[in-house]
Amino acid sequence: MSDADIQAPHNLTPAFFGCFDWHSAVHGHWLLARLGRIDKNLTYECRQALRKSLTKEKLQDEVRYLSCEQRQTFERPYGLAWVLQLVMELDEWTQEEIESSEEILEWRENIRSLELLVVNRLSSWLPKLSYPIRSGEHSQTAFALGLSLDYARRVNNSIFAQLIEQNSLRFFFSDKLYPFTYEPSGE
Repeated sequence: MSDADIQAPHNLTPAFFGCFDWHSAVHGHWLLARLGRIDKNLTYECRQALRKSLTKEKLQDEVRYLSCEQRQTFERPYGLAWVLQLVMELDEWTQEEIESSEEILEWRENIRSLELLVVNRLSSWLPKLSYPIRSGEHSQTAFALGLSLDYARRVNNSIFAQLIEQNSLRFFFSDKLYPFTYEPSGE
């Protein structure tokens, strides 16, 4: 890290900023894509907003930011899982929006390098995880694995899906009568 890391969020992460935290900005973009896909009354406005963020240049800057050696744990696993949800939503939208999918296909292609970084990061982290995080906060393992598994199945990434399934069984298969003490924060 250096003095260059002290900048306004829109300079550091130009595609996903404007919220309290990065994952909320990613989640907001997922919501725009979802609403744009399922509610034709909102499609125009959602596409306008996504058009500003999902440019090749801005998404390459996101990859550069996350690729820094000191950011290997950045937004892991929750924020990274929301990137995969956004990718999945764009993927679904390209399948449904045949007549005007060129722009959506472009966004899908623009986010591909970030997608690969996220899949690689989660794939290398998951086997090293000794036990799941069970608190009901952002670092919680099960929710992020569920989001990631949905993505893996949607895009037919069977290797990633199998890794998630195997580790989910390793972490949660023997859970019986899930006790409230697993939630120490009380949230």
